[in-house]
Amino acid sequence: EEYEKLLADFPGEIITLDVRMLEMPGPMIAVLEAVENLQDNQAIKVFHKKIPQHLLPELQPKKLKVYIDYIEEGNVMIFIKK
Repeated sequence: EEYEKLLADFPGEIITLDVRMLEMPGPMIAVLEAVENLQDNQAIKVFHKKIPQHLLPELQPKKLKVYIDYIEEGNVMIFIKK
């Protein structure tokens, strides 16, 4: 419900990135590369197989807003915006 509101309220482009099938450290690399190219009017919706404990500290100094939605075992959605 909160995620649906977040999507509805986001005025820009949402880039979808599915890293569930990548071997480590592939998911972290893919997300960090996408974040580096993130424009102010964009957000990234990442599908991951777990909550990425090593990625979250990397995102913190970039002053991004990160929302995590645990969907089910092996499927977590992470929404990242500036």
